[in-house]
Amino acid sequence: ACEIVLRQIELFGNISCLQIAANADNKLFLAHSCCVQSLNNIWYDKLYPDQSKKRNRAALFIGFLSFGLLAPVFVEYRKEPKVRNKKP
Repeated sequence: ACEIVLRQIELFGNISCLQIAANADNKLFLAHSCCVQSLNNIWYDKLYPDQSKKRNRAALFIGFLSFGLLAPVFVEYRKEPKVRNKKP
């Protein structure tokens, strides 16, 4: 469902359902779990999802105070899943 929300539709000028709902200010559609999950994936991209917990807020605050210079040291990023191809 998340992929359908983000799929671009040629008929509407290559925009997604999520963009149409945001432009129409359709809060009921945007409140669905698939839209919320899609927006979180867009906003956080490679940031680790548990970054907003209290134990990590100090690290984020230091990153903001240093204008982002120390952010790569303190902010945790998601790791790319490793795909292993098994040969028979």
